[in-house]
Amino acid sequence: MVEWRSGYSALYVVRAMETIYKLNLKLTPVFREILPTITGLGLRYWVYGGIGMAGVAGRIIREDNGDVDVYVLEKDFDPIKKTLHELCVGKNGWKDDLRPVNIHGRPKLNIYINGDEIFSMVPVYQTDKGVEFRAITKVVLPQVEALTQELRELEDYEFYSPPAIVIKTIFRSFISERPEKLKDGSKHWRDAKAVFTEEEFRASYVY
Repeated sequence: MVEWRSGYSALYVVRAMETIYKLNLKLTPVFREILPTITGLGLRYWVYGGIGMAGVAGRIIREDNGDVDVYVLEKDFDPIKKTLHELCVGKNGWKDDLRPVNIHGRPKLNIYINGDEIFSMVPVYQTDKGVEFRAITKVVLPQVEALTQELRELEDYEFYSPPAIVIKTIFRSFISERPEKLKDGSKHWRDAKAVFTEEEFRASYVY
């Protein structure tokens, strides 16, 4: 929740409340319906990406975090996909879009409400070397860390993410593939500045 703190102007507080309101419009269906539907199947998910970074920071970083990215185990992807399709069919304005296996070697499920993407889900793959997160380049994550669920809170929401080191590793991989995304003031720059130490930021993110 937004707290009034000494030294904060009324305008700051109003803008903070506006940010939370805008996020709530998009994210409430994810946290109140989609993620509980997954756990209701007895299956696990892990939030990463921008909301994962916000969870690590313990606060909303930016208002343009309009969707939630999760990964699930490969064996669970199809049953979750089927159940989420049924959820979307029963909701006015909801649409699911399955993108088949692509050049990265994995499928992706997106969910939209009235044309706005609110949720995406990809599978991860257990191998002898660890848990494989497939993007332009494959990231092999330590199995114990990648499959550990940590309960996080963001405003009035609770959700599960992997440990911070996993979220940071996936973020680093994304930025290494697309360094232009980290230009000063960009959304990814703001995420990194909020989560990484100054030493980590200087060592890894100088372009």
